[in-house]
Amino acid sequence: MLAREGILPETDALEQIGKYLTFLHQRKNKFFGNARAVRKVVEKAIKNQHLRLATLEAGERKDDMLKSLIFEDVSEFQAGNDALLESELQRKVGF
Repeated sequence: MLAREGILPETDALEQIGKYLTFLHQRKNKFFGNARAVRKVVEKAIKNQHLRLATLEAGERKDDMLKSLIFEDVSEFQAGNDALLESELQRKVGF
C-alpha cells in the first residue's frame, strides 16, 4: 500500500507498523477486518506524514522527505494504544 503511494518507510517505521498490526491481530474478535485495519493504519501514517511536512517551510521540504515515512509518523501505533482496535471491534456486520 505504501509502495502504491510512492512512499518508502524507514526500517524503524516499518517495524513499528508491524508490531502494531500484530498487537491488533492478537486482540481481534469476529468483527475485526485485517485488510481494513491495515488500510486504516497506512492511511493514518500517511496523514501523519503530511501533517509533519506541513509544519515545514516550503523550502525545507525535499523530494526524499515526501517519499519517506519515518518513525515519528507511526510512533502513535503502540501496543496499548488501541483506539483503532476499539473502532474496529465496535463494528457490526450489516447496515
